[in-house]
Amino acid sequence: MACLGIRTSLTKHNSTATGSYVPDLPGCVAVGETREEVRELIQDAIEFHLEDLRERGLGVPSPFSSSELVAKRRNRLLEDL
Repeated sequence: MACLGIRTSLTKHNSTATGSYVPDLPGCVAVGETREEVRELIQDAIEFHLEDLRERGLGVPSPFSSSELVAKRRNRLLEDL
């Protein structure tokens, strides 16, 4: 099987929850207590999501999202992050 690069977004929601979603796979999400846990969970979610698409005969969608770094942590607006 070829390696497929899939972009995810990882977000810290509060002091106890971190979440991730896959812009190119609507509905593919994971939530956990730590970044490490969420990374594992989103990998599983991606596998299950792709498997479901294939089983329903929908195939794997082509990537459509992109990302860009627009601010760096040393920016005064982001000092508290």
